[in-house]
Amino acid sequence: MTVDGEVGNTTLPPLLGIWFRPRRTIRAIVDSDPGRFVILLAALSGLGRLFSQVLNGGSGRLILRLGWLVALIAAPVIGVVSLYLVGALLWWIGGWFGGRADYDEVRAAMAWSTIPELFGSLLIVPALLLLGLAPQIAQSAPALGTAASILLTIVGIAMSVAGLWTIAVLILCLAEVHRFSIWRSLATTLAGGVIVFIPVFIVLVLAQGLYIGP
Repeated sequence: MTVDGEVGNTTLPPLLGIWFRPRRTIRAIVDSDPGRFVILLAALSGLGRLFSQVLNGGSGRLILRLGWLVALIAAPVIGVVSLYLVGALLWWIGGWFGGRADYDEVRAAMAWSTIPELFGSLLIVPALLLLGLAPQIAQSAPALGTAASILLTIVGIAMSVAGLWTIAVLILCLAEVHRFSIWRSLATTLAGGVIVFIPVFIVLVLAQGLYIGP
């Protein structure tokens, strides 16, 4: 089975169509198989965020204490769990604004919207390999030299662009599956972000206190 997104007169596979015609592409996906690659994309998203945290200096102490193996196993699991939890939240909030999506359609919208972020994450792996896979590498970049600092800057800019693109795709995909306006989709996303941010912030603060050692 193939699901295509169209750009002008050109038909693209969903991995490309989601970048340029997200609404049309996600509609084709949910109408044919809303569960298509959703778990895989969520797991890869969890890995991508782990690498991003390491590159930016986050999760460094945690990885030093638990080890890379545990982190590489836990990250995909966290990605899948996050998909189901946040997906339920966006499905529920979308209902407040008149959304008509099924829960599996919202999960598909979330998973497929991470494609730009995943492509951006591909830049992180070679950067980490070149810089030695060191946790909290961002803090030690000046000691690594000018070339390392330039590399980190380029990767950081690319990740920022990919992150913004992912947010835009998510808003458009949610608007499509919920069958409401982009403005309602934006409100749904913002409300979900606020609700998620508060407990996550509390957990991060507590974790920071637990993992700061002598």
